[in-house]
Amino acid sequence: MNENEPIAPNDTAGLDDNSGAPDANSNLTVDFGFVPLHSLGNQVWADTNNDGIKSATEAGISNVLVILHYFNGSTCVAVDSQYTDATGGYLFDSLIAGKYLVEIAAINLAPGGPLAGYASSSGNGADNLSAGPYEKAPDPDNNVDSDDNGTLNGNPMFPGAVFSDTLDLNENEPIAPNDTAGLDDNSGAPDANSNLTVDFGFVPLHSIGNQVWADVNNNGLKDATEAGISNVLVILHYFNGSTCVAVDSQYTNATGGYLFDSLIAGKYLVEIAAINLAPGGPLAGYASSSGNGADNLSAGPYEKAPDPDNNIDSDDNGTLNGNPMFPGAVFSDTLDLNENEPIAPNDTAGLDDNSGAPDANSNLTVDFGFVPPT
Repeated sequence: MNENEPIAPNDTAGLDDNSGAPDANSNLTVDFGFVPLHSLGNQVWADTNNDGIKSATEAGISNVLVILHYFNGSTCVAVDSQYTDATGGYLFDSLIAGKYLVEIAAINLAPGGPLAGYASSSGNGADNLSAGPYEKAPDPDNNVDSDDNGTLNGNPMFPGAVFSDTLDLNENEPIAPNDTAGLDDNSGAPDANSNLTVDFGFVPLHSIGNQVWADVNNNGLKDATEAGISNVLVILHYFNGSTCVAVDSQYTNATGGYLFDSLIAGKYLVEIAAINLAPGGPLAGYASSSGNGADNLSAGPYEKAPDPDNNIDSDDNGTLNGNPMFPGAVFSDTLDLNENEPIAPNDTAGLDDNSGAPDANSNLTVDFGFVPPT
């Protein structure tokens, strides 16, 4: 400090500071600015019923890599990252106000990742989560807690990732009802500066299979010498409350195998479409196995096939019984797909079907035997 300090334009009585120091001897430019702190969270959880809302019985998912992006003008920059804690919680603090986006990195969903075998919650109980179009998640700026804010929509900036929409972090964030000492997150950010409503729900994936085969001896069991039947149209139905809806279809492969994956838990029914049995179809001249060696399979009464929920593999689960919902079709009874499916003895890398569905989420025992024409 010397006699050449800045002359302030708005001095009072020629003095900057009323101290008696001449203006040129007084430096009143040493200022300190403080930035209001903000924070952003909150949780990644297993949305087992895919309703987009975290229920009391649904658990958080730990060790998920979460990345925070900040919009600086027209540029989106990754500014921080962390892994979710034991309850699935995450918190980014010491943030300035501005526009942010939260990403659940694609690596989480890769084999071996904490979200392998999961898909982003669609929030509406959708049946097949591997097919688009992908849901538009709720706005993370709506300040509603415990709702799924994640969207998977092929954004080239985040290939394979799940991310929130943009949110504006400011001094008008939601006030949490269960604060500790007036703070949302113990980060030091005042309550109104903290948005702890940015949650991500993930649905455990399930799968159903398995084979359509020629039950030559009509015993209802697939014997070692009996071959699968290819190009059979198989249709999957999902029970959504009182409604039964066709949600996926495919043709059996060269060994007669079929697999429906990326499914949510729930009640399903598998149909072998009537068109397969029409002239020119892969099952023309065949009849649904009765499992007891009956000689006339086109006439009723039709057999009651084993329950597809009995988890016994290589038995015929198909029934032809004139159900008006499926005229001329062969179909399974209803099965309840959940986290307690049979463990297959010949898994590869602990998976039933290489679909990403954990073994206990995969039921590969829904088989259909057809007796060839004689």
